[in-house]
Amino acid sequence: MKKEQVLGIIRHTLTFLGGLLITKGLIDESVLQELSGAVLTLVGGVWSIVDKNTAAEEEVVEENNAEA
Repeated sequence: MKKEQVLGIIRHTLTFLGGLLITKGLIDESVLQELSGAVLTLVGGVWSIVDKNTAAEEEVVEENNAEA
């Protein structure tokens, strides 16, 4: 799955859960916006780190295979 697809699913899930929490009166809209932004930022950052590490590992494997 592509990064954009995963982030889209997470965004819609956060919107749904946030709507439930707002309806129950547990949070207000500004809190939902802040939490959603924080979660998406964290997910995007972690995804970026994992993606770069995976690409670096694949490059090392390709170099080792070329030397053999």
